[in-house]
Amino acid sequence: MQRRIRVLHLIDSFDLGGGQTVIYQFLKHRDRDKVDLVLAACHGNSRSVFLPQMRELGCEVICLSPFRWLPIYCLTLPWLIASRRFDVVHCHLFVSNWTGKILAKLFRVPVIISHDHSYDRFRFEWPVVRWWDGLSNRCADAIFVISTYIKDNLVRREKIPAEKVYVLKNAVAPPAAIIRCPRPKLIGAAGRLVGWKNFSRFLKLAAHLSKLDPDYRFILAGDGPLAAELKMEAQQLGLGGRILWPGVIPNLEGFYSEIALLVLSSDWEDLPMVVLEAFSHRVPTVIVSNNAERSRLNTETLLLAPEADEAQWADAVHSLLGSPERLEEMCAAAQRLMEEEFSPQRQMRWIEDKYEELLREKRG
Repeated sequence: MQRRIRVLHLIDSFDLGGGQTVIYQFLKHRDRDKVDLVLAACHGNSRSVFLPQMRELGCEVICLSPFRWLPIYCLTLPWLIASRRFDVVHCHLFVSNWTGKILAKLFRVPVIISHDHSYDRFRFEWPVVRWWDGLSNRCADAIFVISTYIKDNLVRREKIPAEKVYVLKNAVAPPAAIIRCPRPKLIGAAGRLVGWKNFSRFLKLAAHLSKLDPDYRFILAGDGPLAAELKMEAQQLGLGGRILWPGVIPNLEGFYSEIALLVLSSDWEDLPMVVLEAFSHRVPTVIVSNNAERSRLNTETLLLAPEADEAQWADAVHSLLGSPERLEEMCAAAQRLMEEEFSPQRQMRWIEDKYEELLREKRG
């Protein structure tokens, strides 16, 4: 019987985030006869949101440091990689990619994978960070990215060979049961409250929709450095009590069950997890059409032209919500798309095949 591939998946933390959601979805569908899995976070403790879910995966789960700002993982991570003789080290997010790949190279791990989920531009625009990001990427045998935007930046700005970079879309398994009790005029958005998510445009859209119908209500789930600024802008736009700010929601099931519509206003993402989860929950979705991946979804979503103003967006959204037939067509098309292109089972089989291919190459 062939020995299972010993794989370490390394992530920054088990806090709430799109990267953690992706990893959980993938690993849940791993081939347990093929892969012997260890899942480690650079920092995490009993209060980490995703820790209980990760433990449900039935693999060894390790928190390398219980402290966020005290990097004990600088000692525990080298020991883990050196002592366990992994065949593959698969790194996710910033700290894991910047440390794990270099340590795996030093300890001669046969196959090193970089999984890049991050759109933050500072790593490409700050010279020192770009140099370190590029250095760690050169330690990888393959780099998985979630969008062509990230691939283009790695190739153009860090001079990473294009043949080493693979676009691997996010994936979401359908929920066991879809329970929808939407409030007819509750419109939602969710994500990290950072500049490139462009939630300011969501607030301006909300203000124009409120002029069309004062019964509209809004919810913006998430937290981040721009939280106070966005709340101030909402007040200035006269939204006041019309908008809910629930902060970080550990489980978005209730969010998807209540909203009548999800809005994606971000600048650079293709299809983030929040949209795929909305598709899987049959939530109608409105997307700003600012790249090729989004622009092809003219049946599954309502596409908003990025050059149009928020008043024009509001007219289009208001018209859509008045058409139950169109909403049902969108949800049915989105569900078909999920089955065809965004299956975590299919994505995980591809990842495991890539492990085997790279191991064969390394072993000659």
